[in-house]
Amino acid sequence: MLLGLIHRRYHDPDDDSSLADLADEYSVGRSTIHRIVSGTAPKT
Repeated sequence: MLLGLIHRRYHDPDDDSSLADLADEYSVGRSTIHRIVSGTAPKT
């Protein structure tokens, strides 16, 4: 569920969160965020 939320937030044109912003907010590394947003949307 968290993966889907991160993916949706990054790809939302109304949300200007960067990889660094999301990494800080969810306490994970930027490389983890990059893997999440670069892949296909997780099934919820």
